[in-house]
Amino acid sequence: MGDTMASARRACAVAVFLGGVLVDLPVAHAVVRTCGSDAVANTATVLCAAPSGPCTATTVTVSSDLEVTDAGCAFDLGGRALQVQRLFQMTGLGYITVFNAGDIALTATGSLRSRGDYAVPSGVVDQGGLISLVSTGTITLANGASIDVSGNPGGTITLSAAGADASGVGINLQIGSVLHGIGGSAFIDAPDRFADGATVELTATTGAIFDGAAIDVHTAQSQGGELDINAARGVTIANVVDASGGTDDGGLVD
Repeated sequence: MGDTMASARRACAVAVFLGGVLVDLPVAHAVVRTCGSDAVANTATVLCAAPSGPCTATTVTVSSDLEVTDAGCAFDLGGRALQVQRLFQMTGLGYITVFNAGDIALTATGSLRSRGDYAVPSGVVDQGGLISLVSTGTITLANGASIDVSGNPGGTITLSAAGADASGVGINLQIGSVLHGIGGSAFIDAPDRFADGATVELTATTGAIFDGAAIDVHTAQSQGGELDINAARGVTIANVVDASGGTDDGGLVD
């Protein structure tokens, strides 16, 4: 009985794609938070408030699953590093923007989502949202980390790093990490109809970019998504990028 209940709880945290319909199931144990207009205050009341945190003078840690269903969230980290260890989920009509941050890292269990099928009526898929991470240092996604802006159409993922690590890498998307922005609609009989894929922008103004992430911004029947990569040093692509489309043509990888 205990194993059955545990499996059921785990299943609630899984986002699946069934018959062409995006389905993002709620996380039963997540803490629901609300963001205001003050980006500094949002960092304290949303990311750092217990049971999330702890936050110190040097690091902001997201250690609990968080959900925001009513608006977008902007976070001013005051120069501190950010470590995302759990799921932070936002409605697709909103946004998650992080700025004035030091090194940003999503661990193996860290995930950021702004999907169009979250916090909407059954059978409805809104547009994917915006997830923007701007670092004065480096941005790292560990094996298992994910960012997802899938929707109708897909949203936008922006990663911008002004620093570099000892190896000269500014953005390090490790093998096993995932960036998703699949274009998907709510039409069960016409999956992905008229839903464009997302846009992913990776910018390293000082260092190189290592892309080992599985990047998927495809759509089945509309226009594929877009991947834009700009680096001051080298760019390594070590995994599959899917920007395929349907009748409205494929996407762009630049």
